[in-house]
Amino acid sequence: MTSEVVENAKAAAMFLSRQLDRLALDGETARTVRFLASCLDEDGYLRASPEELAQDASIPLETIRAGLAALRTLEPAGVGAENLSQCLELQLLRIRENGPALTIVRSYLDLLAKRHYPSIASKMNLSVDQVK
Repeated sequence: MTSEVVENAKAAAMFLSRQLDRLALDGETARTVRFLASCLDEDGYLRASPEELAQDASIPLETIRAGLAALRTLEPAGVGAENLSQCLELQLLRIRENGPALTIVRSYLDLLAKRHYPSIASKMNLSVDQVK
């Protein structure tokens, strides 16, 4: 890791920690969120599954899941996601989007990235303009 990446990771952890201090979490959940925050990659993704994290850290799976739910309420929206699709989904849910954009992010992100708008439109019974 370069020193810049390390500094960015420290700054991100401090940013999340300050937000965490404002939440009314019990001690175990707060510790778990801090642990999960330390597991984030440089993009803010949590690449390991909850099951892997629970096993590796000897933390009950339900505690990991509760911590993950709390982590995902923090800013920036999408932190703690497993991948880009889930990150975008979390961002859309944060703004209470439940229409076509959410379906596209959940099911057709690969087609969207390739700009296959007609294919998405056909699958979703939408116009190409609506997909765009």
